Amino acid sequence: MQRPPLRFGIAGLGLASTFMLPYLARDPRVKITAAADVRPAAREQFAREFQAATFASVEDLCRSPQVDVVYVCTPNYLHAEHAIQAATYGKHILLEKPMATSLADADAVIAAASAARVVLMVGFVHRYRREARRAVQLLRDG
Repeated sequence: MQRPPLRFGIAGLGLASTFMLPYLARDPRVKITAAADVRPAAREQFAREFQAATFASVEDLCRSPQVDVVYVCTPNYLHAEHAIQAATYGKHILLEKPMATSLADADAVIAAASAARVVLMVGFVHRYRREARRAVQLLRDG
């Protein structure tokens, strides 16, 4: 039995999302259903490209029943706030790095995700790049 795709809401339509959106859009396990951004032009472009809902605030995105996962790619200083909002509304979280700008905020994100029993994943994807794996091997080899 095949599971339905995870419905992704994108929090922030800046540079980070432009790198990831093409990959997410091609993944059959993912359906991009919504986005939030403070810039009307960014929301309009996203709506045209993905035929998906848009919101002016991340909290409104998190309230949407059409979103299972919130991909947080807003400015770094907002990561913790937006991840906690996602958890509060029972959404799983894919969080760009850094997960927070302080240890206290990082702890608060972890606590919120744990209390809501949602998955929290920080996007440390560079470790899978060929160059990074080679560097690790060189270090291990001395």
